[in-house]
Amino acid sequence: MIESDAKPVRSSEANTVIEGDRVRLKFLYPNGAIEVLDGTWLSASTLGAPENPNGAWVVVSVDDRVLWKPLSHLIQLEVLEANEVARNGRRHAGGDLDHYHR
Repeated sequence: MIESDAKPVRSSEANTVIEGDRVRLKFLYPNGAIEVLDGTWLSASTLGAPENPNGAWVVVSVDDRVLWKPLSHLIQLEVLEANEVARNGRRHAGGDLDHYHR
C-alpha cells in the first residue's frame, strides 16, 4: 500500500534511466488513484521552464502506445531490465562507438 505522504520521484532520479530500459512506473494522482505501468522508457522531458515541476513529463512506451505522464505524480521508478547495449556505449549489439572517434 502506498502512503498518502509518498514523495514524487525527482527529475535527477529519472535521469538515471536510459532510453530502452524496461521499467515499472507507479503514479499517485491527486484524487488518490494509483496507476502502475510496465513499459519501455523513452525519456523524461521538460515542457517550459526546467524549474516548473508541472512541466516535466515521463515518456514511456506501453503496449505499442507512447504515453506522456506527469513526472510530478511519479512516486516509484523501478528498472526491470536495463538496456545493456546503451549502458555499455554501444550503438548496436555488433559494435561499439570507439571506431567512430578515431
